[in-house]
Amino acid sequence: MISFTGSTRAGIAISKAAAESLKKVVLELGGKGANIVFADADDKAVSCNAPTRMLVERSAYDRAVEVAAKVAEETA
Repeated sequence: MISFTGSTRAGIAISKAAAESLKKVVLELGGKGANIVFADADDKAVSCNAPTRMLVERSAYDRAVEVAAKVAEETA
């Protein structure tokens, strides 16, 4: 079995390759759903997504901006 989380383009390529050997495939090809961040969110967790937008509880906003800025600096 192949399990994949990622882009649609990569998912299509994986599906085609898996079809040749009739492997079972489970794909999560994302979408445009916003991440929702509540004040009690665990911001130390590992994430396997690349959000394009977030809905943040007002009381957690400053912390969410701080964490997002730190991650952006580390990946630049």
